[in-house]
Amino acid sequence: MDLGPAVNAIRLEWSFGFNKEISGGVHNLSDSNRRAIFYVAGNVGVITDLDTQEQVLLQGHCNMIGCSCVSSDKAWLVTADHGGDDSMIVIWNSFAGTPQGTIPQPQGVLAVDFSPDARYLATVSKDLPQTFSLWDWQNEKGDLLMFSQQVPCADMQHHCRFNPFEPHEIVTNGSKDVVFWSWEEGGQLHSSCPPLAAKSGFQQPVANLTQTVYIHDSVRAISATESGDVVVWDEAFLGDYSVQRERKAMKVLRLCSTKITFLCNLEKCLVLGDGQGRIKFFDSMFRAILWFDDLHAGPVCSISFAQGVQSSTRDLPGSTEEITIPQFVIATTSAKIVEVNADVFDELEPQNRNGVRLVDGFSGSIQGIAAHPCRHNVAMTGYTGNILIWDYKSKQITQTKSLEKMMGNCITYNGTGTLLAMGSTQGVVMIMDAESLTEIPGAVASFKWSDECITRLTFSTDSSMLAAADDGNNVLLFKWQPPSEGDKNELPPMVWEFIGRACAHSKPISGLTFKSEGTKVRLVSLGEDRMLVEYDVEASTIVDGVCIVARTRVEQTAVATSMVWDEGFGTSDCMVMASDQYKFKFVKTSDLRCVKTVLAPTFGGPINRMLHVPAFDGGQGNCLAYSTKEKVIGLVQFPLDGNPNKTMGIIAHAGEISSMVVSYDGRYIITAGRDDYCVNVWSAHPASLEKMRRLGGEGIEPFNAMMEGGKDGEFYQEMIDYFYYAQIKAQGEDTTAPRKITGLVPMEQVPDLLRALGVYPSQWDIEDILNEIQAMGDAANPKTSINFEEFVKLYVNIRPVIGIAKEKIMEAFRALGAEPSSGIISRQLLTETLTQFGEGFGEEELAEVLEGLIGSSSLMQDPSQKNISAQEFAENVLGFADYD
Repeated sequence: MDLGPAVNAIRLEWSFGFNKEISGGVHNLSDSNRRAIFYVAGNVGVITDLDTQEQVLLQGHCNMIGCSCVSSDKAWLVTADHGGDDSMIVIWNSFAGTPQGTIPQPQGVLAVDFSPDARYLATVSKDLPQTFSLWDWQNEKGDLLMFSQQVPCADMQHHCRFNPFEPHEIVTNGSKDVVFWSWEEGGQLHSSCPPLAAKSGFQQPVANLTQTVYIHDSVRAISATESGDVVVWDEAFLGDYSVQRERKAMKVLRLCSTKITFLCNLEKCLVLGDGQGRIKFFDSMFRAILWFDDLHAGPVCSISFAQGVQSSTRDLPGSTEEITIPQFVIATTSAKIVEVNADVFDELEPQNRNGVRLVDGFSGSIQGIAAHPCRHNVAMTGYTGNILIWDYKSKQITQTKSLEKMMGNCITYNGTGTLLAMGSTQGVVMIMDAESLTEIPGAVASFKWSDECITRLTFSTDSSMLAAADDGNNVLLFKWQPPSEGDKNELPPMVWEFIGRACAHSKPISGLTFKSEGTKVRLVSLGEDRMLVEYDVEASTIVDGVCIVARTRVEQTAVATSMVWDEGFGTSDCMVMASDQYKFKFVKTSDLRCVKTVLAPTFGGPINRMLHVPAFDGGQGNCLAYSTKEKVIGLVQFPLDGNPNKTMGIIAHAGEISSMVVSYDGRYIITAGRDDYCVNVWSAHPASLEKMRRLGGEGIEPFNAMMEGGKDGEFYQEMIDYFYYAQIKAQGEDTTAPRKITGLVPMEQVPDLLRALGVYPSQWDIEDILNEIQAMGDAANPKTSINFEEFVKLYVNIRPVIGIAKEKIMEAFRALGAEPSSGIISRQLLTETLTQFGEGFGEEELAEVLEGLIGSSSLMQDPSQKNISAQEFAENVLGFADYD
């Protein structure tokens, strides 16, 4: 997607958190000239300067980065993802933060490592059967790929490591098997998968393997296990070294009492981290040198040492040699990155042996974020089991509140920022003072009137009411009022009370909002069941429950995915809804009629969140920020009219976007990824959108460009011809009176005009179209006809973005009772359905339509053909030539 000038409309400024699931995903880049670390944040690599706390953000991956490595001199970084056909390997200059090269890898990459001199890369693919590949990534003259070979075992290989002392050897391992690889310059790639466990004659079972590394100055290698043992691989003499050095599992040693989670080499030492957060150093004879038991940061997933920065020296056991241990960092699955100086080993007090905390990430996914209405704060909650208040200017966590065995799912501030409400996965709603995070007095300490996960929360404008939606498709209502039950003498004069809940929808709720109109407060909810439900909040009481005013169907075939009712959209008298058919619909709040339909952004899937970005810096802003369910956020310039040059979208996260908010001043968009443990801060620059809009032309030009062939194309000329014919038809085709070509077509002719151009609106759609044309005028003088430019815009905005595919026809036939696999249905049943259900045909109307389609007035003309399949209907009745 070429965004042109709009590429800078949203810029990533900061990433908070890192992916704690990646083994070896955190690297120490520190040397004599800098203090820095690298880690992975979803689809972004982050280099953080530890002195200035500035980030360099390495963007380019569309999918979750699954593995990374760093060269021994800290000059080069590699990131690789495994999300799909657009997966790739990127080599980065770690000093400049710029990409040095990319390697497309549609099979995905599960493990990667640099050779000791950083010239070669070894990779293991994700897709089965797995492929091991060796790359000469600095080769500027020929093919980068040196060797590629299928992994010789069925066990999924998840770890890869070069022999740091012999660059022609590499080892990979899965949970059961280890594969040793070797290669020769100008020769071949060899592999060996020696047997393990009972096959090797061990007297004890061998637990699942975690990682494998080579031992210094030796032909040996060791594989760590989940039980704390290591398997020692040594040379097996087979009488011929000309092909490959073979190895055999010789023995099993116990080095830890729990799972060994990470292995690496440091000069002549073996370093390991375990599931209890301990770090241990061993010599080549597996004698302990150092151990760090008091870091208390959680199970270790990465250990990385600085380059050329001396921290401590230690004597090797039984030798006069010394080993230099530089400062190192560890990362843990508790989402902590800790810097450790080996000298802390000599500290007497345990608290002095904890290391220095560099990064505190998220131990669980962030499900909900809320922006403070007048400060640079966001409240966050999720599967971390707490509420965090983060100052996104200073990049500091300012407050934390434990949820005590609960997990948060959504959170929101009231309009003044004095209240904060949180909804949990267990159905609990907490209403707190936003300053102290203490719960506001209520009839009960916390409200738990639902067993379903709370999915949405919204305060009324005056903060006297709170509405919630849950996974059971219920709407819950709370009020700030004098207590109506309990011991009133002991309760405060005003409390939050649970009023009740209404099972308002049959499918998930996609929108929930309050709106004040004078003294009246309205509450509406929108569901994927295509129903808009309004509630009488004033009449709702603890006795009467939540009162429903009306249920109104607002869509016929589309599924409403989001809704806003915000004067900032320039539509004070309308709600704006987004649908899975990539449309924005404007629904009049007075009578709930659809009065406008425009094209929505189509990049990344249907929109599921819409927020107003207020203006700043002399008019910048005042646009719509949106997110899709997965990956994409973007901006749309007001007014919403379907002009594609006024929209942009970018990949913000590698997977599902769990929440999105806009800062109170409109300068920042803050997003949370459900699966990448990250919160990203983006700066908004809507002026870039304006540049793109101007480049796309004024008035009707952008819409003309969206026609097949453009303004000079055959379709556009055909459109003009039909438009003029519609004017003639409106005056009567057989009239002898002089023709008056007014340039206007009566709105009654518009449906037939659209059908002639390949758009087939239903009666529901036609009513919306006629309402839209009338709304182009005003209440006193509704419009009854449109000119050609207005029709072009109407056509572009209402035509389907996605055509009718064979899956849709098959799905429709199944819904009518067709045989599921073949899609065969009785012709009589199909005829009855077409005349009796939905927008049914009259018998004469159906006969006329069939006559035009198949030359026969009935589907049952031939008595021998009692059934019809979905494919036959598509090809023979509808005339779809490319059904398959």
